[in-house]
Amino acid sequence: MESLDQLVREVFNILGEAGIPAEIIGGYALAHYGYVRNTMDVDVVVRDHTKALEVLKAHGYVEGRAWFALKPEASSQVSVDVLPAGRRMSGSPIPNPTPSVVTLSPVFVPLQTLVAQKVGVTTINHGDWAATRKNEADVGYLIRNNHLPRTFLDSEPDEVVRFQYTEIWDAVTTTPKQAVLDPFSDFFRS
Repeated sequence: MESLDQLVREVFNILGEAGIPAEIIGGYALAHYGYVRNTMDVDVVVRDHTKALEVLKAHGYVEGRAWFALKPEASSQVSVDVLPAGRRMSGSPIPNPTPSVVTLSPVFVPLQTLVAQKVGVTTINHGDWAATRKNEADVGYLIRNNHLPRTFLDSEPDEVVRFQYTEIWDAVTTTPKQAVLDPFSDFFRS
């Protein structure tokens, strides 16, 4: 099975050779900022979505089950989600970033953008309790591991996202560390 690290290097090499700016967001980007959790895909935002899909398909990638997912082979357990720049995903008020760098090596979205996106997803009531809690936990770990200040998202234009970040920050900084490590502890106790 191909590893995510191998997949990321290969995808950025292909996109870079084609002159397509790209950045990594989502769960894989968390590890870059000090919080490693299990993920079986990498979310790559591209400036030219149509061209990126064409180029990756020309290099043998096949469409997966998810909307934008491509896999290096049909049997692969890992995938790359190719996401369009500027689009709001999952109802989030925060649009995907617009990459500007063409490179053969992986580039990660800035930490402030990653945190704002993760917080943005938690502001939407989409009925997926576990996904909301997972994103809140992701933000909590980023706050703790990077010693982010309460004012970290003060420049974020979306008022709800700024408010939600401070709520998460307050909970993380006033809660014992174990509670942050196990966001589902209340769920399993009931």
